[in-house]
Amino acid sequence: MPEPFTPDRLTGAVVLAARQSAKLSRRQLSDLAGFTGKSVARLANIEMKESWKPGDRERLADALNKLERSVKLPDVAPGGVAETIEPDVHILDAAGDESDPPLVEVADVVEPAARAPSAPESLDLRLQLPADAYPISNGEQQTWKRCRRKWWLTWYLQRRLKYRSFADLRSTGDRVHRALAAWYVPEGQPRVDPRDALERVIIEDWTTVKADAERVNLDDAKVAELAAEFTASANLERAMIEGYVAWLAESGEDADLRVVASEIALTAPLEVDVAYPSQPSDVRPVVAIGLLDVRVVRVTDGVRLFEDHKTVGDLKTPVATLPQNEQMLHYHLLEWLTSTDGEARCDGALYNMLRRVKRTAQAKPPFFGRVEVRHNVRELESYRERLLATTRDVLRAIDALNRGESHLSVAYPTPRDDCRWDCDFFAVCNLF
Repeated sequence: MPEPFTPDRLTGAVVLAARQSAKLSRRQLSDLAGFTGKSVARLANIEMKESWKPGDRERLADALNKLERSVKLPDVAPGGVAETIEPDVHILDAAGDESDPPLVEVADVVEPAARAPSAPESLDLRLQLPADAYPISNGEQQTWKRCRRKWWLTWYLQRRLKYRSFADLRSTGDRVHRALAAWYVPEGQPRVDPRDALERVIIEDWTTVKADAERVNLDDAKVAELAAEFTASANLERAMIEGYVAWLAESGEDADLRVVASEIALTAPLEVDVAYPSQPSDVRPVVAIGLLDVRVVRVTDGVRLFEDHKTVGDLKTPVATLPQNEQMLHYHLLEWLTSTDGEARCDGALYNMLRRVKRTAQAKPPFFGRVEVRHNVRELESYRERLLATTRDVLRAIDALNRGESHLSVAYPTPRDDCRWDCDFFAVCNLF
């Protein structure tokens, strides 16, 4: 006899694995569990976001135990995802109902994300968020503003590539961040030379590339192509970090800075009214979230700053729009909202730039630079209002999609010339 499902052991990952093992659509399992309503978003939220309502676990446990076929309970740690889960073969339609004809088969390109991306990477394990509050990050709102289809695929449907080369610009920035995180730590904590830390993260990422390649059965030619791309990226990153260490020694840029904290997760509770003007008020709790790279104090004048590491194509282009950079505004707003009365407030950002060049004889310096960015109270209040407006629009879109409205009208695309390198879903976008 298969082990029975019990409410205390049910997680979203367990439900997803059991449903797929039984070859049930979300609509079928929703009906079996007695969930009311046309939309199957309730079950989707359980499977992908661990969003449970009272009685959900008991209903689903009873439904799964009533299935005629034997369904093996997957071995999943609390909050984890079964490694043996096979991804759904279709991108779901707006209502999430797999029983309808699929829009397009893209199983060879994307799969369900292993975790809900409602909170950014490296934040989801650090933040304890209220269950009824929607977490809004700078990453999600920038995706929403850039392209609603990308937001729909990434944040609503929670899709990701089956495998990545880890050789794109985003991966370079991520590895440089991880290498510098080991160096910028408060006094008393062990520091790791960023050159050594980089070698470790290169090994970690290449291990992931190989594992993903084996999981999806890539042929030898494709693996060799990935290896060449990854090696080129890794060599660029080595040159960048090597040069950065030399630049610090020559310029003394860090000499006047004292690190007081690193990798700081911040949350600020807010409220947003999602009702349209002619409707009754519908105020919902949200939480602005973010992860700071480093907090520093300038020793000579006591100025308090957060430092953000960036890999850039050049040093001039980002500087021109830094006062309007919403990531810096988002982080500064979080610092402002979470400062208690009597506590010294953050004065602004320190934008730390590393150019993506190997510093060859043909390359023209400078290769590294820092710019201080400050915002006054009115700028922060203005950004807060924009943040709430964006969050309101996101929540309205989620409501519409949950009601079954078409993604074509709710989450339409915004194609641009940079889609090819800017979006993971470029290869399948036109198929929709």
